[in-house]
Amino acid sequence: MDPVSNIESETHQRVLELLARGQADQDALEARLSPEERAARGELHDWSPKDHVAHNNFWRQDAIWRLRASVATPQTYLEKRGLNTGSGK
Repeated sequence: MDPVSNIESETHQRVLELLARGQADQDALEARLSPEERAARGELHDWSPKDHVAHNNFWRQDAIWRLRASVATPQTYLEKRGLNTGSGK
């Protein structure tokens, strides 16, 4: 196996582990909540548990979209962020 494939495989495995851990943490939170806590409505500066879950889900999906974009077109993705100057360094 070439070194790049090994890195991609390790990175892919790590991302999957992090996603599974995040889901397990979210499931554990849900299991501890009472029916009242699950149904609670949050406020701007006093979020309910489901507000926290929705917030985490939004940013998790955003991260997935960004990862897919970086894998699909890594050169373009890096250039748009000023991370690749093309100098070969």
